[in-house]
Amino acid sequence: MGVRLGIEALKSPLNYDTAMTLLLRHALDTLGAVATAGDTYDAMRKTEEIWWTNQKSLPSRKILMKRYFSNDLYLLPWLIPDDTYKQSPARLPRPSDGLNSIYELRIYLNYHFPVHSLFDNSYHKYITQNDFQIMVNYIENEVRIEQFKKKSKKKQHNPPSK
Repeated sequence: MGVRLGIEALKSPLNYDTAMTLLLRHALDTLGAVATAGDTYDAMRKTEEIWWTNQKSLPSRKILMKRYFSNDLYLLPWLIPDDTYKQSPARLPRPSDGLNSIYELRIYLNYHFPVHSLFDNSYHKYITQNDFQIMVNYIENEVRIEQFKKKSKKKQHNPPSK
Protein backbone atom coordinates (compact mmCIF):
# COMPACT_ATOMS: atom_id res chain seq x y z
CA MET A 1 0.00 0.00 0.00
CA GLY A 2 2.83 2.39 0.84
CA VAL A 3 4.39 2.05 -2.60
CA ARG A 4 1.06 2.69 -4.33
CA LEU A 5 0.40 5.75 -2.17
CA GLY A 6 3.93 6.98 -2.83
CA ILE A 7 3.44 6.68 -6.59
CA GLU A 8 0.15 8.59 -6.38
CA ALA A 9 1.81 11.29 -4.25
CA LEU A 10 4.58 11.67 -6.84
CA LYS A 11 1.98 12.10 -9.61
CA SER A 12 0.15 14.79 -7.63
CA PRO A 13 0.63 18.50 -8.39
CA LEU A 14 0.91 19.04 -4.61
CA ASN A 15 4.25 18.76 -2.84
CA TYR A 16 5.02 15.18 -1.80
CA ASP A 17 4.42 15.60 1.96
CA THR A 18 1.05 17.30 1.49
CA ALA A 19 -0.08 14.79 -1.13
CA MET A 20 1.03 11.82 0.96
CA THR A 21 -0.70 13.18 4.07
CA LEU A 22 -3.98 13.56 2.16
CA LEU A 23 -3.67 10.16 0.46
CA LEU A 24 -2.80 8.43 3.71
CA ARG A 25 -5.70 10.08 5.55
CA HIS A 26 -8.09 8.98 2.76
CA ALA A 27 -6.72 5.40 2.80
CA LEU A 28 -7.09 5.15 6.59
CA ASP A 29 -10.64 6.55 6.43
CA THR A 30 -11.53 4.06 3.69
CA LEU A 31 -10.18 1.20 5.81
CA GLY A 32 -12.13 2.36 8.87
CA ALA A 33 -9.10 3.18 10.99
CA VAL A 34 -9.74 4.45 14.51
CA ALA A 35 -9.79 8.22 14.88
CA THR A 36 -8.18 9.03 18.22
CA ALA A 37 -5.07 8.11 20.17
CA GLY A 38 -7.37 6.71 22.88
CA ASP A 39 -9.05 4.40 20.36
CA THR A 40 -5.61 3.30 19.15
CA TYR A 41 -4.46 2.43 22.68
CA ASP A 42 -7.76 0.65 23.34
CA ALA A 43 -7.25 -1.45 20.20
CA MET A 44 -3.69 -2.23 21.29
CA ARG A 45 -4.90 -3.39 24.71
CA LYS A 46 -7.55 -5.63 23.11
CA THR A 47 -4.95 -7.32 20.91
CA GLU A 48 -2.22 -7.63 23.54
CA GLU A 49 -1.15 -11.25 24.08
CA ILE A 50 -3.15 -12.18 20.94
CA TRP A 51 -1.30 -10.36 18.15
CA TRP A 52 1.66 -8.98 20.10
CA THR A 53 3.25 -9.07 23.53
CA ASN A 54 4.88 -6.45 25.71
CA GLN A 55 6.81 -9.15 27.59
CA LYS A 56 9.72 -8.87 25.14
CA SER A 57 12.06 -5.92 24.67
CA LEU A 58 12.81 -4.29 21.33
CA PRO A 59 14.42 -5.35 19.14
CA SER A 60 12.95 -8.85 19.24
CA ARG A 61 11.22 -11.02 16.68
CA LYS A 62 9.15 -12.45 19.52
CA ILE A 63 7.05 -9.31 20.03
CA LEU A 64 4.64 -10.33 17.26
CA MET A 65 2.54 -13.33 18.18
CA LYS A 66 0.44 -13.49 15.02
CA ARG A 67 1.68 -13.10 11.46
CA TYR A 68 -0.13 -12.81 8.13
CA PHE A 69 1.09 -15.50 5.73
CA SER A 70 -1.77 -15.67 3.22
CA ASN A 71 -0.90 -15.52 -0.47
CA ASP A 72 -4.42 -14.88 -1.73
CA LEU A 73 -5.22 -12.21 -4.30
CA TYR A 74 -6.75 -10.15 -1.50
CA LEU A 75 -5.58 -9.33 2.01
CA LEU A 76 -8.22 -9.59 4.72
CA PRO A 77 -7.19 -7.55 7.76
CA TRP A 78 -7.78 -9.05 11.18
CA LEU A 79 -10.53 -7.50 13.24
CA ILE A 80 -9.96 -6.40 16.81
CA PRO A 81 -11.47 -8.94 19.23
CA ASP A 82 -14.76 -7.68 20.74
CA ASP A 83 -14.62 -4.64 18.46
CA THR A 84 -17.44 -2.28 19.30
CA TYR A 85 -17.71 -1.21 15.65
CA LYS A 86 -18.50 -4.76 14.41
CA GLN A 87 -17.53 -3.91 10.86
CA SER A 88 -16.53 -6.31 8.12
CA PRO A 89 -12.86 -6.23 7.14
CA ALA A 90 -12.04 -4.32 3.96
CA ARG A 91 -10.71 -6.62 1.23
CA LEU A 92 -7.44 -5.15 0.03
CA PRO A 93 -6.21 -6.19 -3.41
CA ARG A 94 -2.66 -7.48 -3.32
CA PRO A 95 -0.39 -5.26 -5.44
CA SER A 96 0.28 -6.57 -8.91
CA ASP A 97 3.73 -7.61 -10.00
CA GLY A 98 3.75 -4.52 -12.22
CA LEU A 99 5.54 -2.64 -9.44
CA ASN A 100 8.63 -4.78 -10.06
CA SER A 101 9.20 -2.84 -13.28
CA ILE A 102 9.25 0.43 -11.31
CA TYR A 103 11.64 -0.40 -8.50
CA GLU A 104 13.93 -3.02 -7.02
CA LEU A 105 14.38 -3.21 -3.29
CA ARG A 106 17.79 -4.59 -2.34
CA ILE A 107 18.59 -5.72 1.16
CA TYR A 108 22.28 -6.43 1.64
CA LEU A 109 22.81 -9.44 3.84
CA ASN A 110 24.95 -9.89 6.92
CA TYR A 111 25.96 -12.94 8.91
CA HIS A 112 22.69 -12.86 10.91
CA PHE A 113 20.64 -13.68 7.82
CA PRO A 114 19.98 -17.43 7.30
CA VAL A 115 21.14 -17.44 3.67
CA HIS A 116 22.06 -21.13 3.62
CA SER A 117 18.69 -22.19 5.04
CA LEU A 118 16.80 -20.09 2.53
CA PHE A 119 18.76 -20.41 -0.68
CA ASP A 120 20.24 -23.92 -0.68
CA ASN A 121 23.82 -22.82 0.01
CA SER A 122 24.00 -20.63 -3.09
CA TYR A 123 25.82 -17.32 -2.73
CA HIS A 124 23.63 -14.28 -2.16
CA LYS A 125 25.08 -10.84 -1.51
CA TYR A 126 21.62 -9.27 -1.31
CA ILE A 127 17.96 -10.17 -1.68
CA THR A 128 15.20 -8.35 -3.56
CA GLN A 129 11.41 -8.30 -3.42
CA ASN A 130 11.52 -11.31 -5.75
CA ASP A 131 12.91 -13.34 -2.84
CA PHE A 132 10.16 -12.35 -0.39
CA GLN A 133 7.98 -15.41 -0.96
CA ILE A 134 10.92 -17.68 -0.13
CA MET A 135 11.43 -15.69 3.07
CA VAL A 136 7.72 -15.79 3.97
CA ASN A 137 7.67 -19.57 3.53
CA TYR A 138 10.77 -19.89 5.72
CA ILE A 139 9.30 -17.66 8.45
CA GLU A 140 5.96 -19.48 8.34
CA ASN A 141 7.76 -22.80 8.80
CA GLU A 142 9.82 -21.39 11.71
CA VAL A 143 6.63 -20.13 13.39
CA ARG A 144 5.01 -23.57 13.03
CA ILE A 145 8.07 -25.25 14.57
CA GLU A 146 8.08 -22.76 17.46
CA GLN A 147 4.34 -23.28 18.08
CA PHE A 148 4.83 -27.05 18.03
CA LYS A 149 7.65 -26.77 20.58
CA LYS A 150 5.49 -24.60 22.86
CA LYS A 151 2.62 -27.09 22.68
CA SER A 152 4.99 -29.97 23.41
CA LYS A 153 6.39 -28.14 26.47
CA LYS A 154 2.88 -27.47 27.78
CA LYS A 155 1.99 -31.15 27.41
CA GLN A 156 5.13 -32.14 29.33
CA HIS A 157 4.34 -29.72 32.15
CA ASN A 158 0.62 -30.55 32.20
CA PRO A 159 0.21 -34.30 31.66
CA PRO A 160 -3.40 -35.39 31.07
CA SER A 161 -5.23 -36.37 34.25
CA LYS A 162 -6.50 -39.92 34.59
